[in-house]
Amino acid sequence: MPGVPCPRSLVAEQDGRPVGLAQMRPRREPSHWEVVYLAVEPLASPTRGKSHGPSGLEAVLPEPAPVPDRRAARLLGELCDACVAMGGERLFARIPDDQGPYELFRQVGFSPVVRELTYYRPNTAGKAEPARRVGVEDVPGLRPQQRSDAFGLLQLYLSCTPKMVQMAEGKRSQSWEVAGQGFGQRLARRPRVQRWVVEAEGRKVAWLQVHAQRRGSHAVRLLVDDRAGQLLEPLLDFALTQLAGQAAPGVVLRVREHQQRLIGLLEQRGFVPVETSLVMVKQLAAPVVQPQLARAFEKVV
Repeated sequence: MPGVPCPRSLVAEQDGRPVGLAQMRPRREPSHWEVVYLAVEPLASPTRGKSHGPSGLEAVLPEPAPVPDRRAARLLGELCDACVAMGGERLFARIPDDQGPYELFRQVGFSPVVRELTYYRPNTAGKAEPARRVGVEDVPGLRPQQRSDAFGLLQLYLSCTPKMVQMAEGKRSQSWEVAGQGFGQRLARRPRVQRWVVEAEGRKVAWLQVHAQRRGSHAVRLLVDDRAGQLLEPLLDFALTQLAGQAAPGVVLRVREHQQRLIGLLEQRGFVPVETSLVMVKQLAAPVVQPQLARAFEKVV
């Protein structure tokens, strides 16, 4: 669609055949992109052939070599250059927190931002239902998110996110706007997304997103002000109430390492950690002050 950024892919070739693939997609924030795939063909060795799987590609992100492959580093660098050419300011990557691909991204100029933990609870007997059913009337101040809430939600994010993470992510109020649903989106049968806010004394103290997938596990995101920690439990039950009865393998929540109270609640409710990721970022551009000429006056004696 004209004017809408779309995912971009780069292919590395050697002797007329593809040996690597890199892909990135735009994030919700303007001028921000994210690496979603990076792979190179494994180097030939006496103990391992050139082919690895049906495509002959070896994923760099989950199974990197002990020493970063120069071809992968060059391909990632080309992806950064392509992002700059499209006006990108930051390029993010989410990699497994096992020190495997860390060196590769560090050599290309990426810096660690924050660790994210993925918690999962299967929809098995006795776990599909919330601890108690919670409706909108049971959480004071809870209402659907509106377009005018963007700035207040940015303030909520700033109040419960470490400064270093804020500086690295560079979020703006546009990051929290409710995207309009056009005619094409309605025809595409995209997964249903509900966004809720809790407002108290004129400020936003909690934000909830419930993503009901038609295929795969449902996803929930939760952001609560530290001074309103009592909202964590009812909001989690409210999200599970919204998802109750909808067919899905389970429910997934991705939380950050500084959300310790939420992590404790999830573990009490039967959620188990299934993945730990490290978010990294590379700053691609910075505003530069352009020199300008100014009129000068000479003092005449």
